[in-house]
Amino acid sequence: MSETIVMMSREQGFLNTFFSSLSQFSFDKAKELADKERDAIKTQVGSVWNSMLSCLSQLALAEKSYVSLSFLASKGFLRKDNSLKSSYELLRSEFRKTDELGRSSSLSSSVGRGDSTNEKLLADLSGQLTHFASVRLELIEFYEKMHSIGSTRVGTCEELHNQILTITKTYQDHLRHPYLNHLKTTFCHECESLTQLLNAQLDLQRWAFLPSLLHLYEAHVKLSAWGAMSQIKESRRLSFSPGFLKNVQLPFLYQWLVRFKGYLVSKFSLYFHEIGRAHV
Repeated sequence: MSETIVMMSREQGFLNTFFSSLSQFSFDKAKELADKERDAIKTQVGSVWNSMLSCLSQLALAEKSYVSLSFLASKGFLRKDNSLKSSYELLRSEFRKTDELGRSSSLSSSVGRGDSTNEKLLADLSGQLTHFASVRLELIEFYEKMHSIGSTRVGTCEELHNQILTITKTYQDHLRHPYLNHLKTTFCHECESLTQLLNAQLDLQRWAFLPSLLHLYEAHVKLSAWGAMSQIKESRRLSFSPGFLKNVQLPFLYQWLVRFKGYLVSKFSLYFHEIGRAHV
């Protein structure tokens, strides 16, 4: 029993550190942690923990690629890079298998009157991470659509707004386990920032300046909170100058959201100035 408690304590410590590293954009550190832990249990081939570690190592790689927005880069003439989608589809499948393996092992331990707590924990986490892989696939499609609308002008901001609201509503309750709190928080900051920015864009299209300004402020708050998780400090004022980013290493996704906010602040200032001048 004491050996099981020690093992669970070690695994729980690893899980806390791993998911905290992901939320801080420390993807290389997270992958290194998973690979080292997997090397330390080489003899446990086929175990639930070994299967989970393999998935987590790949998750760190996928997340690093996701926040770089590399999936928006073209591989060639009229060809998209679908490798990241394939990675998340594989992860979803592997997490599902780990979930099933954990539940099967937990049932076997219960029948044999062993301690099945560890297997139950890993099965629960794997099931919820299956949903996380699914939401990443939907967000990839969202950004692809956003990129397409920006390039071809086919589609509307309202479509994007409805899509991100649906994604948030569908998945925000699927990451319930305490070990996934950091992951859920980063997901919520990302989606809520996008929602507020798109709200601001829609209000600007309707010349609704006060609601637009309030949405820009909320987007600023969400981005600042997200950045604070990785010790990133965003400008406290609604600045759209790119200069404050120069000496800070940020994932491209975060940079892009900050710049999108800056673009909308600039647009707001221009519209407000023109309307004000017309009434002087």
